Amino acid sequence: DDYDHRFFYIKNNNRCYYICGFVRDCMANYLFEKGRMEVFTNPTWIYCIKEFKNNPSVKGFIVEKACLASIFKNGLVGYVQFIYHIFGTKSRLMDYWLNRDSTLYIAPIQIALNKKMHSDSEATFFSGIWPELKIKVQSSLDVKVIFIWITCKNDANNFVEANERRLREKKIEINPQYDVVVTEFNNVNINLGFLLSM
Repeated sequence: DDYDHRFFYIKNNNRCYYICGFVRDCMANYLFEKGRMEVFTNPTWIYCIKEFKNNPSVKGFIVEKACLASIFKNGLVGYVQFIYHIFGTKSRLMDYWLNRDSTLYIAPIQIALNKKMHSDSEATFFSGIWPELKIKVQSSLDVKVIFIWITCKNDANNFVEANERRLREKKIEINPQYDVVVTEFNNVNINLGFLLSM
C-alpha cells in the first residue's frame, strides 16, 4: 500500500479518492520521486478526464501529470533532437538540459488547457524563477531559453527580443531573448490529444 488511509479511500468501484487537492499533489509528487510515473501515462488514467470534464481543477491535474510523465518517458521532439535529460525542477516547471557544445538550453514548460487563461506565464517565469536560475548557470555557458507551451492546438512559434529597463541608472533585465514554441497535447501523448479533441 502506497497510500495513507487517512487521506485516501476506495469506494465500491475500486477507485481511489482523496480528501483534498494538497494530498493529491503530494501523492503525485511521491509517485514521480519513486519513478512510478507510468500511472499517469496509462490510458485508464487519461480517460478519467471524461468523468471530470466539468471540474477544471481535476481535469487540469490529470492533463498536467499525463504531459509531464509522457515528457519524462519519451522526451520532447525539438528541432530533430530530443531534449531528454533533467536539469532541475521548480514550481512545477521542468528545465531540460541538452548538452551541445557550450550551450545550455533551458525550456520552461507551461501546460494549459486554455492558453489565454495563462497569458502571463512567460512574464511570471522571467520575474520569478529566471533570476534565481540564471545565477546558478555557469558563466562559460551560452544560455538559450525556449518557452514551451503545451495546449489544445499548435500555434505559430515566435521569437521574443530581450527586454530591459533602467532603474536608477542601472539596467534591469526583464527577460533575455527567447523562443516560444506552442505544441498541442497530441504531440506529447496521443491518447491525451485524442481525448481532449473530442
